[in-house]
Amino acid sequence: EPMEAHSGNTTNAMFLSDGSLLTTGDPDGSVLRWDMDPASWRRIACGMAGRNLTPEEWVTYLGDEPWRETCPTDGGSGA
Repeated sequence: EPMEAHSGNTTNAMFLSDGSLLTTGDPDGSVLRWDMDPASWRRIACGMAGRNLTPEEWVTYLGDEPWRETCPTDGGSGA
């Protein structure tokens, strides 16, 4: 599904050169920054959950992708 964040049409979009951030703007002057870095998403998710996904959760959300540890054993502070 499309992400709905601006109140109207997005008229400007720009990526940082490394692709880690997308900035969008609309005619009312609002500017949004979108984190596009999967390593950052992993750090945030691990910090919130404080643990790895169980094998059952992995299958639910990632399907046939082989299970692997994604969060450090110290509760999610690293990648």
